[in-house]
Amino acid sequence: MSTTGSGVTYREQLRVPVGWWVPPWFFVIVLTAGSGRYLGVVAFTVTLVASVTITVVGLLRYGAVEVVVDDVGLHTQGQVLPRAAIGAAAPLDREQARALCGPRADARAPLLIRGYVPTGVRVDVTDPRDPAPYWFVSSRHPHELAAALNSVRQG
Repeated sequence: MSTTGSGVTYREQLRVPVGWWVPPWFFVIVLTAGSGRYLGVVAFTVTLVASVTITVVGLLRYGAVEVVVDDVGLHTQGQVLPRAAIGAAAPLDREQARALCGPRADARAPLLIRGYVPTGVRVDVTDPRDPAPYWFVSSRHPHELAAALNSVRQG
């Protein structure tokens, strides 16, 4: 992630929920049991280590998203929306977020979508040189994130 400023006003870590950890383990069990049964102990061990590693690393990496608002701007996934370019921020409920990520989406807008987070925030971009009309950021606390963005924008 890019370097953040000193005055962090909001920080949220988006992690994969516990329920997302359950289904992959069924595949790990079936895959390793099948390889052990038909290919032997060595194949079982290699398949077990590889499938567990891929599952854990994949879920941790997909869920390792941090959203930060500070005196520099909005930081997420290595991108920064500078403070001067932050326009009005609006919290979105489940239906509004779904529409903005689907039928009402603008192809120019950066979207930080996490399927396990149904709500989010729309942040208008005020920089005329930036082709993005807005940013969409998934958030479990959209009202707090929008308030932090509006506060940074005004102050």
